[in-house]
Amino acid sequence: MSETEKTARRGRSTRSTTVSYFRLTAVDIDRIAQTVAKKLRERTLREAYLVHSATYYAARGSSGQGAGNTVVLLPAEKCPSYAQFRYWASKTCRSGKP
Repeated sequence: MSETEKTARRGRSTRSTTVSYFRLTAVDIDRIAQTVAKKLRERTLREAYLVHSATYYAARGSSGQGAGNTVVLLPAEKCPSYAQFRYWASKTCRSGKP
């Protein structure tokens, strides 16, 4: 086995090669800060993420069976992940932004 074959197998593959992340804009970061400021007093961070996703990254419609409106989240590549939400929530809370 050559030296390059040995080094090629070391470690695990990076997460960025397997998952495509949503690129957050300044508007997205401000929305996260607003959601955290409003919702974190009464909810957990995971619940605040779900409310945030349903508010800003969902398609609304009716199911046609009398169940009322349904919320369908956009695909993962079109909305921020929970890890991104958690990162920006902690960063904006520490910096004093609402």
